Amino acid sequence: MHRAVERISLTGRIQRPLISIQGTLDALTPPATFGDVYDRMVTDAGRASQHRYVHVPGGAHTDGLAAIGKEAYRPMLPSFVAAFAEMEAWTRATTPS
Repeated sequence: MHRAVERISLTGRIQRPLISIQGTLDALTPPATFGDVYDRMVTDAGRASQHRYVHVPGGAHTDGLAAIGKEAYRPMLPSFVAAFAEMEAWTRATTPS
């Protein structure tokens, strides 16, 4: 059982390119206690070149499509779409032909 849990535990030892996206107003998984911590784990594991961590100013956790109070919150969907395009370009540039 310990080995099974160890295989899926968060270590930061990523094997493939990863883009993490987090809204700065995420109340369910605040950046300071989740995304920032994971980014440090990846860096400490020597895998920072495989990771890009994107903060979406005004983005929350559950607002993927709609801005709730446009003066405070920003929809996350456009950032998700941009990140997928970035991932595609990044992995194509690093994949040997």
